[in-house]
Amino acid sequence: GKKAFVKHSPFPSTEVYIRGIEDQAEVMASLQQPKKITLKASDGKNYIFMCKPKDDLRKDCRLMDFTRFVNRLLVRTPDARARNLLIRTYGVIPLNEECGLMEWVHNLNGLRNVVHSIYREKGIYMPASELKLYCCKQDAPLNTKLDIFQNKLKSRHPPVLGEWFMRTFPHPHSWYHARMSYCRTTAVMSMVGYVLGLGDRH
Repeated sequence: GKKAFVKHSPFPSTEVYIRGIEDQAEVMASLQQPKKITLKASDGKNYIFMCKPKDDLRKDCRLMDFTRFVNRLLVRTPDARARNLLIRTYGVIPLNEECGLMEWVHNLNGLRNVVHSIYREKGIYMPASELKLYCCKQDAPLNTKLDIFQNKLKSRHPPVLGEWFMRTFPHPHSWYHARMSYCRTTAVMSMVGYVLGLGDRH
């Protein structure tokens, strides 16, 4: 009734703060073995973060700041709004120059995992140890590099992302929208990466 209406605050002024941390943490399998932790917050929700050691996240933090700025520009542009052009951002908190926290993005399928899982199904997956055998020196003749690419690497790394889209989105309507969303967000992020000069896996 009236009492409940008075207590309701649609725009609370109080900040969300950390009430505690779950006792269990998951150690990820990547090289630096980051830890996946769960923070209990004052709003009653749980927030999952990844603690990354031996990794300077200050550039990642600035990248997220820039992408949020790009998102604001895209929202103001009618053509971009019509195409739903937006970049998925996530929280990055550098603690110092060697470690930090990254917000865990739910329901994320990494491109590497998607492609490698299909390669394993087909029996053509090439582990890093085997891949290193085909690495040649930078000053190697172009014919040698071309021969390794065409005869050793190309057949073991065919394009399979289309298969994943067909399996994951079997309905034509959902497939079309998922494919279009992927193409558009990849295009936007590629342009942002070009402007910033991003390298590595970005």
